[in-house]
Amino acid sequence: MLTAALAWTLSIYIVFTTILSVHRFYAAVPYGDIWWFVRDMSEFRSHRIGLTFLWGLHSEHRLVLPRLILWIDLQFFRFRGLFAIFCSFLLQGSEALLLCFAFWRATKNNLPSKVAYAALVFGMMFSASQIENLVQPFQVQFPLAFFTASVSIFLTLRHCETPGGNWVAMILGLVAAACGTLSLGSGLLVWPVLLLICLVERASPRTLATATVAGVAMWIFYFIGYLTPPDSTNPWASLTHPISVAAFTFTFIASALSTTPSHLAGILGLFSLSIVALGFVLYARARSDSFWKSHAFFVYLALFIVGTALLAALARLNCGLEEAAAIRYRTPTLIFWASILGLGSSWWNETVGDVGRSLGTPILAVLFLITFVIPAQRMPIEHFARLSKQINDDSIALAFDATADVYGRLFDIRPDLVRDYTPFLRENHLSLFADRLFTARGESLTTLFIGIWPQACFGSFDRLQPVEDTAQQKGAVFGWGWLRNESYGPATIVLADASGTIVGLAHGMEPRRDVAAYFHNPKMLATGWSGYFHAEPTSRAITAYAVLPGGKTLCPLGEVGLQH
Repeated sequence: MLTAALAWTLSIYIVFTTILSVHRFYAAVPYGDIWWFVRDMSEFRSHRIGLTFLWGLHSEHRLVLPRLILWIDLQFFRFRGLFAIFCSFLLQGSEALLLCFAFWRATKNNLPSKVAYAALVFGMMFSASQIENLVQPFQVQFPLAFFTASVSIFLTLRHCETPGGNWVAMILGLVAAACGTLSLGSGLLVWPVLLLICLVERASPRTLATATVAGVAMWIFYFIGYLTPPDSTNPWASLTHPISVAAFTFTFIASALSTTPSHLAGILGLFSLSIVALGFVLYARARSDSFWKSHAFFVYLALFIVGTALLAALARLNCGLEEAAAIRYRTPTLIFWASILGLGSSWWNETVGDVGRSLGTPILAVLFLITFVIPAQRMPIEHFARLSKQINDDSIALAFDATADVYGRLFDIRPDLVRDYTPFLRENHLSLFADRLFTARGESLTTLFIGIWPQACFGSFDRLQPVEDTAQQKGAVFGWGWLRNESYGPATIVLADASGTIVGLAHGMEPRRDVAAYFHNPKMLATGWSGYFHAEPTSRAITAYAVLPGGKTLCPLGEVGLQH
C-alpha cells in the first residue's frame, strides 16, 4: 500500500502539472484549424450555408460531434474554448475510470494492485505529453473519439458475455461506435473490431447480423460525398512500402514512451506487428479461459489502437516519422499502453502468490510513471510554453490591428480565414473579444478604470519596435514592472497615448533575468512584459500602465515618445 501511495503521489503530481500547464497556456484566440469552424459558423449565421456544414469533411474526418461541442461553446460560453477544454478533461477522466473498472473486475487483482493501477491510468490519461489535445479546443475530437470507441468495445463485450445477451448494452455500444465514427476518421475502425468481437467471442447470429448491418450502414453513410484530401497519401500506394508503414506504426505506438524515432523503427515495427498478430491468434484459441474472458476488453482496445496507428501510417506516410510522433497522437498511444499494462499486471497477479501480487502492480506503476510518463511531460510543456507566448502576443496584434503577419501565425495554411472572419468574432463579442480590453482601442482609460495609483508599482517602458520603418504608429512594445504590495510582476499592461486613449495592450509575467539579477531578487524573474500598440497619427507618446489586482486601477510604468 505504501508503494501504491507513492504511485498516487506521482500521479497527482502529473495531473496537477498538466492542469497548471493548461491554465498557463490557455488562450481564448482561435489557433490553427479551428478557423475553419469560425468560417462555417459565420456563414451559417449569415444564412449562406445550412446545417450540412456539420457533416462536411475536415481532411479525411467527419467531425460532427466535435463541431457540436464547439457550437455549444460558441452559443453559451462566448467561444472562449473553456467548454471544449472541460469536455476533453471529462472524457479523459472517464477513459481512466473505464480502464480502472475493467481492471478491477478481475478477481485476482487485490486492493493494492487496484489502487496502484488506478494511479497509473489517471497519471497516463492526464499526462501533459498529450497537452495539445487538452489545451486546444479543436482537439476535443481525440479524447471524444477514443473514449466513445472504448465504451463501444466494452459494452459489446458485455453483451457477448451475458447469457442470452444484454441488448441494452449492445444498442448503446453501437451508438457509442457511431459517435466515435462521427468524431474522427479512426472511428471507422471500431466497426471491424466489433465484428471481430462477435466472431471470436461466438456471439449469436442475431448479434453478428446487427453489428454487420450497423457497421456497413455507417461506412456507406460516412463515404457519401467523400473526397480524398490532397495532403494525404493514397493508402493503396502506401501498402507498397511495408517497411515504411511498419516504421510509422511502431513510432506512433512508441511515441508515448519516447519522442525520438528509432533508426530501427522499420524492423521493430514488423516484429511488433507480427507479435500483435500472433498474440491475437493465441488469444482467440484461449479465449474460453476465465482470465482472458475477464480481460478481453484490454485485448480488443489495444487491437483498435494498433489499427488506428496502421490507418494513420497509410494516410500520412508522406509526412515522415516526425508526424507519427506528433503530440496529438499521444492520447491513443497512452490508452494502448494502459491496456497492455493492465493485461501484464493481471497476468502477473494470476501467476504469483500473495506477496508478489501485492507488490507487482504498485512497483510497475511507480517505475512506469518515473521512467516514461513524467519525463515525457517536459518537451510538450516547453513547446507549448513557447507557442503560448506567441499566441498571447498574436491575440493582441489581432485585436489592435498591429501587424498583418498575425494572420499567418494564427493559421499558416489559410491566413485569409483569420483576416476575413475576425470581424465575425469582434461583432459578436466572441473568443478574445469577449474580454473588454481587446475591444477597447480608441476608448478612454476612464471608461474601464476608476483611477491611477503611481505608488503601487515601479518599472520601465524599455522600447517600442515599429512593424515597418514607414509606420511609426504601430508595432511591438517591451518593458518590465513590479507590484510593490503584491511582490510579483503585473499580468496585464494597458497602453495609452497622451490624451488617455487606449492604443495597445501587453501581457506580463515574462522572464527577465536581468531585472532579477540587478535587484538581487529571484522573485523578480517574471517581471517582463510585451505586446502591441496601434496609435493615431496625431499621437506623440505612449504610456504603459500596469493593471492592479481587482482590475479597476492602474499604475504608470513609463513613457516612450513616438517619432514622426
